Amino acid sequence: MAASVNSTTVDVTWDPPSITNGVLRYYTVVYGSSDGMEVLEVNSSDVTSSGMGQDIGSGIDVGSISLLVSGLDPFTNYTFYVLAVTVTPSEPSDGVTVLTNETAPSVPVQVTAYNISSTSIMVTWQPPISPNGIVRSYRIELTTGGVADNTYTVNTSIIINMLEKFTTYQIQVFATTVAEGDGSVIVIVTTNEDTPGPPASLFVNEINSTAIVVSWSEPDVTNGIITSYEILYSVGNILDTDAISIPVDVTTNTSYQVIIGGLDPFTTYGVAVRAYTRIGAGELTNTFSILTDPYSSSPPVGFMVMVLSSTTVQLSWRYPELPNGEIRGYSILYSSIPDNEMMMLNITLDTIDDTSNQTTIVSGLTPFTYYGFRVRAFSFGDQNERPNFVHVGISSVEIRVRTDEDVPEAPTNFLAHATTSTMIELSWNSPSVTNGIIVGYTVTYSHTDNSNTFMITYNDSTFEDTINNLNKYTEYTMVIYANTSAGAGDNATSTVRTLEDAPNPPQNVLALAVNSTTIEVTWDPPSITNGILRYYTVVYGSSDGMEVMEVNSSDVTSSGMGQDIGSGINVGSISLLVSGLDPFTNYTFYVLAVTLTPSEASDRVTVLTNETV
Repeated sequence: MAASVNSTTVDVTWDPPSITNGVLRYYTVVYGSSDGMEVLEVNSSDVTSSGMGQDIGSGIDVGSISLLVSGLDPFTNYTFYVLAVTVTPSEPSDGVTVLTNETAPSVPVQVTAYNISSTSIMVTWQPPISPNGIVRSYRIELTTGGVADNTYTVNTSIIINMLEKFTTYQIQVFATTVAEGDGSVIVIVTTNEDTPGPPASLFVNEINSTAIVVSWSEPDVTNGIITSYEILYSVGNILDTDAISIPVDVTTNTSYQVIIGGLDPFTTYGVAVRAYTRIGAGELTNTFSILTDPYSSSPPVGFMVMVLSSTTVQLSWRYPELPNGEIRGYSILYSSIPDNEMMMLNITLDTIDDTSNQTTIVSGLTPFTYYGFRVRAFSFGDQNERPNFVHVGISSVEIRVRTDEDVPEAPTNFLAHATTSTMIELSWNSPSVTNGIIVGYTVTYSHTDNSNTFMITYNDSTFEDTINNLNKYTEYTMVIYANTSAGAGDNATSTVRTLEDAPNPPQNVLALAVNSTTIEVTWDPPSITNGILRYYTVVYGSSDGMEVMEVNSSDVTSSGMGQDIGSGINVGSISLLVSGLDPFTNYTFYVLAVTLTPSEASDRVTVLTNETV
């Protein structure tokens, strides 16, 4: 008999032969599926037994015998035969066939997805390569914006409707037998574009009696890529079917703002806007009603702008030729170019209808920047239709001027780097705010040991240099500033020390015989050390050869004058006893001072050791 235990294991049971004709040594279990057969030799350690009967041969019980065969394929028919073996095998038993249990399938394959409309997509796939059972259903998971939704089917394709327009979805397919398997590879699809919703934040404001400005924002629901807008307007509160159309190209107008001129004074207009995608026109906004001014003052006369400094201009003008009411004041409209952020300065007259010439100062401007200036009058109308309404007049023609240059900010990224004991490399970038045209750069440098300051000038295209012939092992303060026609700007500073080098040789070397085997050598430190003195090297010898001695502070005595340098060798006179010499022998001595590199040798001195017995 054979019974499925799980998806990969079958329990095979049998009884021993009725006639053994010998000592039963083992059993052979032969099993297989359509993919081929396997042979398994079974000893007593491989089986369990009911305990009936007696042990035979190697100990296999003669009761009912049970064997677990594992590592099988899920949901697969297997046929089993058993042979008993003494010295030769028996004929096979009757074959029994059993189906292993189902389990979760492998992933669906060849998953594809494509859009069929702005709200629908088609998803197709092929069943799992290893279904491991009967596939009962498929789950299609759609994810967008971190939110997942599920759809189920028994087929290998599905149309999913009611999706968001022009939205990207991640799609994964899962198969289910008695359990759900892993998900397929993720495919990505975007629903088609559609017509957009209405533009947001529509607002219409009057400029004067014949012009209005229309502004809006992108639709909250775009349903695609907005390619253009259309402004529709007509006389009256309700938009007529024959409304005038103004197309707006998004590639040339990114401010979502259009001025409409040539309107009739004191007239109500209805205005609406709609957006377009490549699919077509979207919804219109609600109609916005606007009443133009009944009339406007003409522009002020003789408008002039004069630059006073890098941040200040003076404006002057005269009374409008057609005031159309009592002039109460003037509005200065100005903006920097090309930023075009409009600013306004209102000037209220002390005396109504003052016809005298007007001047005003506008300050706080950015240096070396173009500005456009306009001026317009505002008045109270004298018509009965709109009492106490402030009427804004027509603006003057814009005058553009550029403020003067000013000194720049400091150069940026100023770096000073010592490359040798006498050279420093400099590099810098232009100021982030130039306030004009940079005509050049100035570098000054000095060091604490010298009150002199040195200056180098560069043209506007130079951003690096190497300064030579500097003092060795000396700290320099490097200062740089940029220049415009207005003068020198803020400076940047960097402090750097030149590298160490070989010192001057030791001075005043003397040698005196102390006895027949000892000589006292004295010397003064170098006049210029060019770094940190680390030790001295004393070289001495006779006709028999030369010796070299490295001298640290513990090897010498000093007069105590001056200060310790480097390893502690005093800068006063230094004395060294050299012993172990031969009596009555001429010795020549010279000394080298050492920083990172040794100095040249000092002057040589020769001394004769004393006589002895």
